[in-house]
Amino acid sequence: MEFAVEMRVHTAGLDDLLKTVVVTGPVLARTAASLREAIEAAWLDPVPRLVLLDLSGVTALDPAGIRELLRADSQGELVVCRVSQLVRAALAATTAAELLRVPEAGEVLRNDPADSAITVHRGF
Repeated sequence: MEFAVEMRVHTAGLDDLLKTVVVTGPVLARTAASLREAIEAAWLDPVPRLVLLDLSGVTALDPAGIRELLRADSQGELVVCRVSQLVRAALAATTAAELLRVPEAGEVLRNDPADSAITVHRGF
């Protein structure tokens, strides 16, 4: 599977903006820069209150990818969601799972906005 990032924007009112960055494919040293660009773009105008990072489609995660997730977390209010078993295992092998806001296995967001999002940007 090729690496791809899709950004979705959700609004619940004029000042309540949420963006979801959906990542698919391998998050490795060769794709880390693309992930960084996508997350940086998510924080641009209109500025969201929260960015969700959907990792359900991630097929591989190496140390460079984990470093990028940690760097992204330092940019603003970022929540990792829909974490695949593969990602959960890779994060558990490091202290990254404790540093990132990673939901427990089986935990889901109530009324997950990713289910009804409008896609506004593709292809980082």
